[in-house]
Amino acid sequence: MSNFSQRRAGSERSRPAGRGMLLALLGLWLASCDRAPGAAAAAGAAGAPARPTPVAEPPAARATPEPVAASAAPVAPSAPLGCRVMSTTGAAQRDSGVAVHAGDRFVGSDWLELAKGTSLHLKHGQSGREWTLRGPARVLPCVDGLEELILAEGKLRAEPGAGVRPGAQVLIGTPFGSLRYADASADLDVTRDALRLAVNAGDTWLSSTSAPPGAETHTAGAQSTRRGPRQRLAAAAAVAECARAAQQSEALAQSLLAPAPSALGKLAAEHVRARELARARCAMATAAVLQQDQGSERSARLTELAGYRERWRRVPAAGG
Repeated sequence: MSNFSQRRAGSERSRPAGRGMLLALLGLWLASCDRAPGAAAAAGAAGAPARPTPVAEPPAARATPEPVAASAAPVAPSAPLGCRVMSTTGAAQRDSGVAVHAGDRFVGSDWLELAKGTSLHLKHGQSGREWTLRGPARVLPCVDGLEELILAEGKLRAEPGAGVRPGAQVLIGTPFGSLRYADASADLDVTRDALRLAVNAGDTWLSSTSAPPGAETHTAGAQSTRRGPRQRLAAAAAVAECARAAQQSEALAQSLLAPAPSALGKLAAEHVRARELARARCAMATAAVLQQDQGSERSARLTELAGYRERWRRVPAAGG
């Protein structure tokens, strides 16, 4: 046989053996991929080369997902601090009938009744503003947790100094107008028929219930102001004024979101003034309702006023 024939015959004989070896290795590789740790241990006991069995880590050593950073978690809005009762003398209770005690906190969801001779000292939890109330009185302290009080009846003393900061003003709603000040020592007395304001130091501004919007009476130190029955707002008319002012404020807020509002700066200034007017009008209306209405009519109107307050405070969504 020639050398060529011998090489060809050897090649033919070795081809099946090589192909079989390849298939065997492939089968072993596939088996090793699907084999569980227990199967590997059994194979090792039978004499085949055993793969090392993974050792389970103790629970404490197992890899765990990294904790989410605290800053990544959603932060719930903090509750308003509102007013805290620092001291009380005499009988005072919420509209629900629950007694008021030193340490109680109010955010405008409870109006209070103070009996004759009762004294209540309030302090704003965030700014430190202080007020002293004397009964008989009906008051809604710290509306929405802000430096805003509704005085339907009673005596209120504004304490000077504490909480004063640039641009921050106190608003006090009464049935005879809304009073605002930045820093003042003043005594306010509200009855069903009259309002008396005596300013000892500082400046105050009392809005008018009959003059055009923005008209105010400025009362400075050592001066006084009085309003009589003719300047008292009727509850129904006051609620209607609040509704109109809230609607105007909401409309101006919506116009600011137009694609290309003209005179944007002027429009923004008008919106700020409209919000201030709506806040004052709704504070007056709340005081008038608390003073004049009773029972279910009072509850219904207070709920209505809360809706108007939400309207003028609302920030409209873009495209809404």
